[in-house]
Amino acid sequence: MDNKDSFTYKTYLKNKKIFRFIYLFLIATIAGLALLFFILTPTLTNAGIYGFIFILVIYFIAGKIWTYWFKQNKEDNKKNYYSWGKGAGAELSTLQDLERLGSDYKIIPDFPTGTGNTDFIVVCQKGIFTIEVKATKGVISYNNGIYVNGKVSEFVNIKQAQAEALGLKDLLRNKFNKDYDVQGILEFRNAQIDKYSIHGKIEHIWIGGRSFYNYVFKKSDVNLSKEEVDSIYSYLIELKNEKDKSEIS
Repeated sequence: MDNKDSFTYKTYLKNKKIFRFIYLFLIATIAGLALLFFILTPTLTNAGIYGFIFILVIYFIAGKIWTYWFKQNKEDNKKNYYSWGKGAGAELSTLQDLERLGSDYKIIPDFPTGTGNTDFIVVCQKGIFTIEVKATKGVISYNNGIYVNGKVSEFVNIKQAQAEALGLKDLLRNKFNKDYDVQGILEFRNAQIDKYSIHGKIEHIWIGGRSFYNYVFKKSDVNLSKEEVDSIYSYLIELKNEKDKSEIS
């Protein structure tokens, strides 16, 4: 649960290096031009002096643009940090709660899917579950989409949770040649759920508040054998380790 490997953070670091190079280039060029100007001053015509001043103005404008871009890049990273930080806190508290369930519940955090990470996969005899954790605050309701405090959410939707559950189901089918029922859970750790608009599954996804997964686990009528649980868990851990290694290399 660390965003140091996220696309946004890597882009920030890349841009920071580029901006630093441009800054040093501008400083070195201006210093060189200034030195050249003082050396050649006795031989410069009026046209040459005007041309030199024009070049300095261009570099001054370029410097202003660079400063704006660099400041914007830092602001983007700051927003990313605060957004990630809230999410990481919600994920950490969820992980701590899940670990209290005991060894019969196999937990896989941050499972890489290629297009992002599934916050948690839980494998137990009650079934297979993907859990997407959100730190959104407010009242969560549903009306052909997720609403936060009565306004349609631009950042939270069911599609992510659907993709995670379906993606895991495909992985397991390809490996074990069996259609396992993977239940997707969208959990709002710090929000209040409007039970009038959200009750039961919505678009094949369970939606609830803090520790809502407990309700889903108890309600599940799936019954996996201990051998199946161990096999699925071992496979997913192996797959996660392989993907983690490939990303590092």
